[in-house]
Amino acid sequence: MKVDMRLLSAVIVSVIGLPGHVQAESLFIENAGFEHEQMPDGNYFIGAASGWTVTEGLGGVFNPTAYHFIDEAPEGLNTAWSHGAVFSQVLDDVLTVNTSYALSIEIGDRLDMNLGDYFVELWAGDSKLASAIPVLPESGGFSTVIVTYQALVGDPDAGSALMIRFGSASPTTNFDIVRLNTTIIPAPGSLALLVFAAAGVRRRRRRSR
Repeated sequence: MKVDMRLLSAVIVSVIGLPGHVQAESLFIENAGFEHEQMPDGNYFIGAASGWTVTEGLGGVFNPTAYHFIDEAPEGLNTAWSHGAVFSQVLDDVLTVNTSYALSIEIGDRLDMNLGDYFVELWAGDSKLASAIPVLPESGGFSTVIVTYQALVGDPDAGSALMIRFGSASPTTNFDIVRLNTTIIPAPGSLALLVFAAAGVRRRRRRSR
């Protein structure tokens, strides 16, 4: 059966546009921009930011100035900082099959020091699902790092609580704006229905000529 891909695309767009169809969702992350803590410009504290657990080395929240970053912070006033520390947060949401996950975070390279080796990971329960391929921001700026994962039917970690985990070795690395977005992956049966729908539209168009 030959399918007109333009018609298939139109059918897919029509189905996605139907009321009640879930396209994308942003999962709740407590204190995702590290703005719950208030402090003067250029100040920092050592310890866990609200909503986050900090283990191992030194880490906390930092309110940078133009001496540290050209535009200070990507959003709001604060960033998280890690000097060997590991930040983590267990979410209320669990890993769900037929769902695509995209974890993003801003990584900063300070003007006054070199960027440390860092990591960004998405976990479900005790399993690491995926980790970031590090990027190198320009000095004094931030770049977005994205971690992606697709949970398919039969995923052994389905139903386990999602966890975000990031940190760095020395020297200090700054982090900001943590987001975790999800998108529904259409089930194979749904895709087949879309193909048949597009084929039916194509046949009807032929008959009307």
